[in-house]
Amino acid sequence: MEEEEIEERGHLQHVVNLSNDLFQLHLRLINSPDEGDYHQLYQSGALLEAELRQKGSEEDNLVSLFLAAIYGVWLLGLKKVQISDDTRQAVEQMSSLLALLSKYYAQVEAGEKELPE
Repeated sequence: MEEEEIEERGHLQHVVNLSNDLFQLHLRLINSPDEGDYHQLYQSGALLEAELRQKGSEEDNLVSLFLAAIYGVWLLGLKKVQISDDTRQAVEQMSSLLALLSKYYAQVEAGEKELPE
């Protein structure tokens, strides 16, 4: 982190690159008619995305936005701040979407799944 001069704020370049790759896959998946499972999961995620953006998030893509939100809730938990059931449910929805996206990314990287056009 010192090498990349992000000791106080920011992400390692590797994390930024991976987040961008996942976001590009996300865009391809939501534009592909053959990805019904992903579309269904994304519908609930789209509502969360809009809500987080209304709250003023500076993250520029869905993956970064959800990772930052999950991290923020995790930090609140470390501080023993009470987490509402709605927030807990939102984290589960975001986590489910990111898990499926990560699974597809791993499959694409391993040559087991074709990238949607």
